[in-house]
Amino acid sequence: MCCRTIVSEHFGALALPVGEFLAQEKRTEFIGFNRIHEEGVEGTAGHRFVQNRMARQRPRTPGEEVGQKLVLAKATTTLSEVMDLLVRYGIHRVYVVNEEEKPIGIVTHTDILRKLLQLAA
Repeated sequence: MCCRTIVSEHFGALALPVGEFLAQEKRTEFIGFNRIHEEGVEGTAGHRFVQNRMARQRPRTPGEEVGQKLVLAKATTTLSEVMDLLVRYGIHRVYVVNEEEKPIGIVTHTDILRKLLQLAA
């Protein structure tokens, strides 16, 4: 089964809603609706406060801000066990970690389907 390389810094971003993820990538703010920009707001103390809110937050576990928990597997986890995790939690990917729980890869639905097609051929 193939695994994609991922580092622990990516875990939090992978659990974010798409809009929030894109806002972070573009270094902007995600508020879920259009906002009219008013003259004179940028550069004010209030604007800086909002921009720096991420720096003020306490450290969070990946996925906590969106009510999700990462589902992990070890390199020794069987294909059947990974499939069970995907179904049980209704997720599209399982993160593979080593003994120290450092990320070493991801197993997705696509990876499993490819492997099953190989086995069937």
